[in-house]
Amino acid sequence: MISIVVVSHSHALATAAIGLASQMVPDGSGLRVLPAAGLDQSTIGTDAAAIAAAYEQADSPDGTLVLLDLGSALLSAEMALEFVDPEVAGRVRLCPAPLVEGLVAATVAAAAGATLDAVESEAANALLAKQQHLTDGGAPPDAAPAAEPAGPAAAGTTEVLELRTRVGARHGLHARPSSAVVLALADLDAQVTFVAPSGQSGDAASITQLQALGLQQGDELLVRASGPEAHRALEAVRQLAERNFGDRPDSAPDAESLAYLELEPDVAAYIPAGGPEQERVRLETAMAAADGFIEGLAAKMPEAGVTGAVLGALRAMLHDPSIGKGCRQRLDDGQHAVEAVQQTFEQSIELFQGMQNDYLRERATDLRALQRLVVKALMAFELALPEVPAGRPLALDELDALTAAQIDPEQVPLVLVRAEGTTGHGIIVAQDRGLPVRVGAGG
Repeated sequence: MISIVVVSHSHALATAAIGLASQMVPDGSGLRVLPAAGLDQSTIGTDAAAIAAAYEQADSPDGTLVLLDLGSALLSAEMALEFVDPEVAGRVRLCPAPLVEGLVAATVAAAAGATLDAVESEAANALLAKQQHLTDGGAPPDAAPAAEPAGPAAAGTTEVLELRTRVGARHGLHARPSSAVVLALADLDAQVTFVAPSGQSGDAASITQLQALGLQQGDELLVRASGPEAHRALEAVRQLAERNFGDRPDSAPDAESLAYLELEPDVAAYIPAGGPEQERVRLETAMAAADGFIEGLAAKMPEAGVTGAVLGALRAMLHDPSIGKGCRQRLDDGQHAVEAVQQTFEQSIELFQGMQNDYLRERATDLRALQRLVVKALMAFELALPEVPAGRPLALDELDALTAAQIDPEQVPLVLVRAEGTTGHGIIVAQDRGLPVRVGAGG
């Protein structure tokens, strides 16, 4: 199996791209995808010595494909070849494919056991689906030709078997369902072709050709297979189709099967400590406890991962000078600590909720999560989530980053979120941790 190295100016970018691509293949595939990115975890730049070390670590007798972002990444990647053993360098191939799309395509092809040439070709053609979508539905210049109409196999040729089914995947045959097809057929001795209603065909061994078909939910799909294991190949496709090609079904779980979490603390039970000075001490203690809790969560996450970065941003929001100043002013005005925290955070929450930008507006969710956390600390409540029942879908009004960071993806099969929006930090953390989420779940 070949290996892959991602060369980027940004460690965070490379790590996130690898995380995205790794979701397309099952755990234990044996594929090595290594980052060689940034001067360190936070400094932008490329380091030829670090790239050379990645070449050596990733070295495979089948070859190493290198994907790059821009500018000096190419120069550094070329220079790094001079720092390694010539035999290792001879097995390295620099690829001009787009970083994200190319990495996804290359990862699936490599995990399926494709050769270095085939993996490079998949990466290089990774923009086919996007090109087709953005050219008024027309096929891109190098798209696969339309399949010939079905008919009796010619004399002396292998019999062609057919299967007709429909695409049930909610968003059609996009990257994840396409990767499921490629991997399911990888070990079978069969040539499989998918044919779209338009007549355009795509090789089922190619994630880029499958995506370029533009198959949407409800489309009729014709599958043709030939070769010694054609029957097994069609059966594998049939089973995938019955499972919506691995995509989540449209139907929501029954309400009785859902687990619900009560995140809001009962503030009516709060007993003030005394005057403003005693409340100030209690508030400082609670803020420190909240900060320590977030820091502890971050320490459990992969180093330099997306979730850790989001939790770091939440700590910065907690220490915003305007929050501390607002709380102290309200304490001096005679409010107790819980009132001061609630009203101070609420002022900032209303500010973000009134913004036109969707991304900034969703920061109100972060502030509500921090507000709850500090209030819990003030009341000496347990800061961690209540126990989440294993194996049951979880229903929430909104998903914040602190909650998403605590839900175990191995225990919770799906999180239904009533709120709309996909740019919130809770959704980002869920995606980073492999937690399935459906937003806009309404009732």
